[in-house]
Amino acid sequence: MSPKFHGRFAPSLSVVLAAATFAGTFLLSGLLVVLDHHRQKAAAREEIRTDAINLASNLRYPVQMLLVRQDHGALRSVLEGVAGDRRVKQALLIDRGQRILAAHRSDVVGREVQAVLPEALPLIQRALREKHLLCQSLARDSLYLALMPIPTTAEQYFETEAAAVLLLAFDTAFLDARLKTHLGLSLLTHALNGTIFALLIFLILEQVVTDPIRRLAKALRQVREGDLRARVRIPRVIELGEAAHAFNELVLRLRAYYEELQRQHRELEALHHATERMKEQYRQLVELAQEGILIADTNELIRYVNPAFARALGYAEEELIGRSILTLMPEEDRSRVTAETEKRRRGESSRYEVRMRTKEGELRDFLVAAAPLWDEAGTFAGSLAVMVDITELKRKEEALRRSEERYSDLYNNAPDGYHTLAPDGTFLEINETELRWLGYRREEVIGQLTFGDVLDERSRRIFEHALLSLKEGGTVRELELEMVRRDGTHFPVRVNMTVEGDGQGALRYRMTVRDVTEQKSLEKQLTHAQKLESIGALAGGIAHDFNNLLTGMLGFTELALRELSPRDPRRELLQNVLTLGQRGARLVRQLLTFSRRIEVHRTTLDVREFLKEMVGLLQRVLPETITIRLDVSEHIGSLEADPVGLQQVLMNLAVNARDAMPDGGTLTISCAPVTLAKPGVPPLPPDAPPGAYLRLSVADTGIGMTPEVQARIFEPFFTTKEVGKGSGLGLSVVYGIVRAHGGFITVESAPGLGSRFDLYLPLTERTAIPKREGSATPLIRGADELILLADDEPVLLDLEEKILRAHGYRVLKARDGQEALKLYEDYQREIAVIVLDALMPGVTGIEAARRIRERDARAQILLVTGYNPEESGLLGIRVENVHVLQKPYTPRQLLETIGRLLGKSQQASLPA
Repeated sequence: MSPKFHGRFAPSLSVVLAAATFAGTFLLSGLLVVLDHHRQKAAAREEIRTDAINLASNLRYPVQMLLVRQDHGALRSVLEGVAGDRRVKQALLIDRGQRILAAHRSDVVGREVQAVLPEALPLIQRALREKHLLCQSLARDSLYLALMPIPTTAEQYFETEAAAVLLLAFDTAFLDARLKTHLGLSLLTHALNGTIFALLIFLILEQVVTDPIRRLAKALRQVREGDLRARVRIPRVIELGEAAHAFNELVLRLRAYYEELQRQHRELEALHHATERMKEQYRQLVELAQEGILIADTNELIRYVNPAFARALGYAEEELIGRSILTLMPEEDRSRVTAETEKRRRGESSRYEVRMRTKEGELRDFLVAAAPLWDEAGTFAGSLAVMVDITELKRKEEALRRSEERYSDLYNNAPDGYHTLAPDGTFLEINETELRWLGYRREEVIGQLTFGDVLDERSRRIFEHALLSLKEGGTVRELELEMVRRDGTHFPVRVNMTVEGDGQGALRYRMTVRDVTEQKSLEKQLTHAQKLESIGALAGGIAHDFNNLLTGMLGFTELALRELSPRDPRRELLQNVLTLGQRGARLVRQLLTFSRRIEVHRTTLDVREFLKEMVGLLQRVLPETITIRLDVSEHIGSLEADPVGLQQVLMNLAVNARDAMPDGGTLTISCAPVTLAKPGVPPLPPDAPPGAYLRLSVADTGIGMTPEVQARIFEPFFTTKEVGKGSGLGLSVVYGIVRAHGGFITVESAPGLGSRFDLYLPLTERTAIPKREGSATPLIRGADELILLADDEPVLLDLEEKILRAHGYRVLKARDGQEALKLYEDYQREIAVIVLDALMPGVTGIEAARRIRERDARAQILLVTGYNPEESGLLGIRVENVHVLQKPYTPRQLLETIGRLLGKSQQASLPA
């Protein structure tokens, strides 16, 4: 349309305003009518929907029960009852295969839904799949459908589809008729009201709006035509005047604002996308984190957990949501966690350890780092916590701690000393063992002393020389030094040294120090014991030769005395010779006792009774100025011992004590059982075996002894007494008797403090029996029996021959074992007894006895020796008809022994 045509036929503003007013009024009225119609229609539809939902929900569980029981008659009755409502047009129960299982009409049961109600088929499939109530209208058929899925079991809630669908179809046709009637009345009413209202509005707008708009339109036309000076002249009392005044400026500003908003919108869109990406990244970070993360509210209820935390406790994530975090902890940890939460309420972050219980009941340790969360108002809204499972770390820490404790215990309580030195010899480390040896505190040694400070002068020079060689590499082993304690006393040590770097190029020396004081003491004891054993062997050899001499001297003296009359003055001289010979025999016996080469006749001894008798004997021997005290413990037990030997031991010790107390004093004899747990417990020698012992102590209050005297006290012939007041064999005999009993002896003494001798004798479980007195065996003469004598000493051979011939025996003599064997072979049937010296040159008496026994097991053989049979090899052949007689013996002892071999008297024990 051209501008000319448009201007010619353009309606006036009044007409337009009138038309617009009436049109607007009627349009508004129509709109109100439509809105009211739709409101009424929506209300009616909502009423049907509500009724449909309620009816379907009410029928769900009855239909489910009947469906489970397969009661199709009851199902039909229920559905027929539902169809009795005039609004319900269809009531169907449909299975997964879209077949009708039950209906309000029997003619549709078993048919496909496609044939009965095809428009509802998609909704039925959707209801089966989504498993919740669906409501929807079918406009073509004026139907409103309600579809309720029916599961037959609880497990079907987790299956992909329900078992059946209950379909209720409501008829909406009757609603349409009611709505049409209401619509007609509403249109008539609103038309009348609209006409009146439009007329009033038109009159007002003509005065207020039309005239100003005309003016504004005129000005706009002028502006459109290029007249920028055009102004709209409208009074300010009218709003259009102000609007016209600001119109151009307003448009310009709105345009600028619009462009700015568009720019900001684009920026916000970009920021929103970046935020969404970051949120997704943070979500993935939290979900994939190896550490546990949780969010708890102000009441300690868990609002979120990540998979790592749920796995650590063995729960599913949904099992933890809504649960109090305190219920996962042992009772004793909850108060501490509550206190940490209070800190977060005050705005403080927390870092602490807590134990949490897994689903299986295991307690695990977690390191918690928690921070407070705030809402928009700045109020505490809960906590965000990172939970690190440190159970294995704690276990490893505990194992490491125990290992360090064990190492520390081993290091500090080791029997050896350990220390580390700086290059200048200053102590860097030292264990408690070495500190105890030295008598220092740790702070007095570390960094304060050098190793040379605790050595004597000689050892310091040795150590400095070893240190120089050690710097060149290698190790130093078994270096013997003397260390000096804080109190100035010395003790020997054996040192091993190695050198190592500290990782920064500096050297450190590691040293192992062993206190060899006890070892040195044991070595001295062993050396002393070996020395005594050597001296004993020498003494035994000397005693053997003396026995041969004394046997002849005593024998010939007795024979000479028998040749003289009782009044012969020479008898006194010979008697003196006999007495001196007997004293010499006792001296030799003491030598043999020291060397343990005298036979010990042991018996089970009651210690208590023995000591009582011994004290009585000593009281008669010792002077009255010496007081004897006896201290015997209860339950001592018994000893396997030679009472004569023990008497000699106590007598010798008592005499020694008497000489040490010339002005009188106290002699204390005590005994008690002791048990040695391991071999060689000091002060006993290294060969002392463990077991039960009786410790018999003899102590005096005499002058005591110096260490030098103690070192030699058991040596034979060693004495500190004046010449003629002692032989020097008293204590050596004591030593020999004790060792012969399988025991040990130690001594403690100091000048002016007296002496104490401790005897350790093995205890026995046997019970002592009372002693019985015996009678001497009478001397019986021979009956011309033939005796074979063999001895390499001609004097002894002649003595034995004279004794035997004088008492009715015949004699064959041999000077060695070979000759004796030849004579035995020649006179075997006549020889009654064979007397052989045990140790002759060539074929010994022991070997000759073996050969004779091989030929004649019944041969009567007597071996004579100056040694103990157990040490001369005779024990191996001590069998029937082989007997032993020890030198020196008297003629009577020889005759009695041969008489017993010939059965001339009862068998008895050989005399000592």
